[in-house]
Amino acid sequence: MPGRGLGDGDLLTAVEGLAARRSVRQIAGDIHGADADAVVDWDPDRDVRAQMRRLVKRARFLMKGGSLEFAAGQRPHM
Repeated sequence: MPGRGLGDGDLLTAVEGLAARRSVRQIAGDIHGADADAVVDWDPDRDVRAQMRRLVKRARFLMKGGSLEFAAGQRPHM
């Protein structure tokens, strides 16, 4: 989906994917659909791959207790 931004639901999907030990590419398939061009053509230079890496970084941060900073209204330090 061109121009599709990643939202909180996608962040939750990434957290669940990491908990299930799925790869970044598999998580991208969960979010965009396994047959999406972004997943089929998993090219290092594509924007969607960079977006997914950032999303997974945020998900890992939350899994390590970063959600407590969000709840306290603090700016997260990743």
